[in-house]
Amino acid sequence: KYKNYWTISYVGGLSAERGLDTVIKALPFARNNIPNLKLLVVGSQGKQSEEIYSWASRVSVDDIVDVVGWQPFSMVNSYVMASKICLVPHNEFEHTHTTVPHKLFQYMICAKPVLVSSCRPLRRIVEDAQSGVVFRANNAKDLADKLVYMYENPVALKEMGFNGKAAALDKYAWRNEAKKLVEFYAGLSKGSQE
Repeated sequence: KYKNYWTISYVGGLSAERGLDTVIKALPFARNNIPNLKLLVVGSQGKQSEEIYSWASRVSVDDIVDVVGWQPFSMVNSYVMASKICLVPHNEFEHTHTTVPHKLFQYMICAKPVLVSSCRPLRRIVEDAQSGVVFRANNAKDLADKLVYMYENPVALKEMGFNGKAAALDKYAWRNEAKKLVEFYAGLSKGSQE
């Protein structure tokens, strides 16, 4: 369904901190330089789809936005694999500066280059893994510029995808993170016994 498009995708919740509003505001700028651009949003529930289409309509990009409702986990990777790049466009909130969404690693393990906002944990991981590009959070113009850069650099995109997969399977693999977590809890336990 998406093979004739240059598809960018967002998978997940649609609350205010997620940054989908910034993505939609970026689309009018980006579409001028990216033929067949398509935004695929996976995970909307209830009235969220209507709200997304309303935002898109206000900036005249509803024709390049496709909203797919909640999908079982077994189907999500098919949407990720249909995409050229995957998004984690978090807006700046205290919460988004202190958490890392699982979707980042899901994208990376699928060898998809990522476009993420400059929220601290996203920036740290993506720059460390060299798995994508970082745009200034809440800045639609910068997001659009970064999309165009990614479109114009397919070789770099392929390398970012490769790097992301390698990092997700090694440095950021759950087995390594689990070990750190166990050590952290052991340290807490030891401290409470003293």
